[in-house]
Amino acid sequence: METGSQSGAGSADLRALQRVPKTDLHCHGLLSAPLETYAAILGHALPPPPQRFGNFQAFIDYITTHLLPALPEPNAVRRLLRAAFDRMVDDGVVYAEMSLDLMLPEFLGSSAEAFAALVSDECGRVADRLTWRRRSASHARCRRTRSCRG
Repeated sequence: METGSQSGAGSADLRALQRVPKTDLHCHGLLSAPLETYAAILGHALPPPPQRFGNFQAFIDYITTHLLPALPEPNAVRRLLRAAFDRMVDDGVVYAEMSLDLMLPEFLGSSAEAFAALVSDECGRVADRLTWRRRSASHARCRRTRSCRG
């Protein structure tokens, strides 16, 4: 008898799991996109991340070395957000709380308004299948302290 986490799981099992409605209460916007999307933007395959990063710095180094170079490409953020939302929908996620780095518009040379419009466009595209909420430091703080109002 196999007891591994993927033992005996077939494609029918995966499809059944994908149909189960899910929530993602802690996802990072652009990091939710499949690696294949980054590879397509960059024009080359990416090394797979390790099964487990040795420490937080190793995680940051992977992002900085392999993912961050994709961002300055024209339309990259839209492609990454689109891929992230599509992946969630395909996986059966119906509600997500996603964080987006507030320094990203500046890094991209974009205005906050243009960045917000881009995010709004992509959210609107999947609004009939996915409810999205922005995670903010104040939201996380009020959830921790259970002091939210309204």
